Amino acid sequence: MQSVGLFFKFSAKRQQRLERSIENYCAEDPGRNKQLMKMKLKPLCETRWVECHTSFDDLETLYEPLLDCLDNIVTNNDARWDPKTVTEANGLQGQLRNAKSIVPFTTCHYIFGFTKGLSRQLQGMALDIITAYDKVSLVKDEMMAIRDDSEHKFARLFASCSKMAKIGGLPLALPRIVGRQTLRANVEAENPEEYYRRCIFLPFIDHLIFQLNDRFCGRSNAAIKALLLIPTNLAKLDAEKEDTIGSCYEDDLPCRSNLKQELRLWRRYWSSDDAQLPTTPSETLTTLKAKCVEKLFPHIVTIFRIILTFSATSASVERTNSALSFVKNTYRSTMGEDRFNALVLLFVHRDIPLDYGEIINMYASRHPRRMLFANPLV
Repeated sequence: MQSVGLFFKFSAKRQQRLERSIENYCAEDPGRNKQLMKMKLKPLCETRWVECHTSFDDLETLYEPLLDCLDNIVTNNDARWDPKTVTEANGLQGQLRNAKSIVPFTTCHYIFGFTKGLSRQLQGMALDIITAYDKVSLVKDEMMAIRDDSEHKFARLFASCSKMAKIGGLPLALPRIVGRQTLRANVEAENPEEYYRRCIFLPFIDHLIFQLNDRFCGRSNAAIKALLLIPTNLAKLDAEKEDTIGSCYEDDLPCRSNLKQELRLWRRYWSSDDAQLPTTPSETLTTLKAKCVEKLFPHIVTIFRIILTFSATSASVERTNSALSFVKNTYRSTMGEDRFNALVLLFVHRDIPLDYGEIINMYASRHPRRMLFANPLV
């Protein structure tokens, strides 16, 4: 998928040929959605999880016109394509029609359909993350149910694979199996469906279940529940969750025995505050500091400071990586590290207001000879 996306991304000529194939595909059947003509194949996004799901959807929808486009490039009847493009298109065409690509693609697309909503919540605000952690068990239970009933589940999935293989013109055949194999799966099977179920479907589900258990372990779940201390989330905080939070952070608290009393004061303090409630840990700490009440809630302030040292999910960190392509573009490729770090911070934290007048005054005081701050019209 990554190779296909990059093949069309950096060439307007190839993209135009794909758009022409999509137009012909829609013209063959008037009932097809005309919105297909506006779709583009995108590479797998390494930082945005939901975009990965979108890439799977787009490739499945555009599978037939994509093969038509690659066939046109490979045949090269009008001699419009250079040898490198023809060679790459021939390789991609062979991969897209191969059962070793069709079955893993269909399997990933099917399984990731269960995690799409979870991914969207994990990349959301604090309350969405808490809800997502609570709903992870639903996804794990469903994966276990699919694994227990893998024969029936994969039978329907294999029908979709056969449909894609029919469009590609190659059957889903059983690969050659020898007595001893070290470079690929060599499981025993009587037919292609059984082989791919044992070789791809079941190992992928087992890997996903293991990753969910490892990533959303009990310790991580308990740490995330501390986000319920944010004033906007206090309505969902009950006695059981208070005990969980206290047990998780007890080694870092000044006096664990006073946490219950402090939480009661914390609830009363925000229930009597008519101002807009903070929605993030950093905003909460800023508000407490502005009102000079940090010392009134030492345990909660400590918990919030600990929360700020780790990411609830990797989404906030990955958003910083995504900002690099906007900040360090072709016009700023030779900037120094100090300026680069400053620009990234400005880009990521755009919600922080800046006093531009104060910035100009600071620059003028540090570099009085480099810029003359005078009105040239006077």
